[in-house]
Amino acid sequence: MIKGLRVISVEFPRIRSIVEAGQACAFIWTSPLSMMPVYAPITGLVTVINAEVSDDPTILASDPLHSGWLYAVLPVATASTDHLLTAAEYANQLDAAA
Repeated sequence: MIKGLRVISVEFPRIRSIVEAGQACAFIWTSPLSMMPVYAPITGLVTVINAEVSDDPTILASDPLHSGWLYAVLPVATASTDHLLTAAEYANQLDAAA
């Protein structure tokens, strides 16, 4: 999670591009020389990006679990969601890491 970090910009995947599960497809810039990759959770077609985050990247640090979503993906027919975490599982992992 990036709550509390200074986010200066976000590089989104292109709309109508295909992202591959496990591959970096977006980047969060925290300084002109420092960025964090965002890995696609599932293979699919990028259908929309969050224009609010594009206009104000600080939303990622202030509200990463709600308003700070980055993009939506339409999964390919062969994509599996079995490996994805539920919100509760993700929260548990964050608590365990803290």
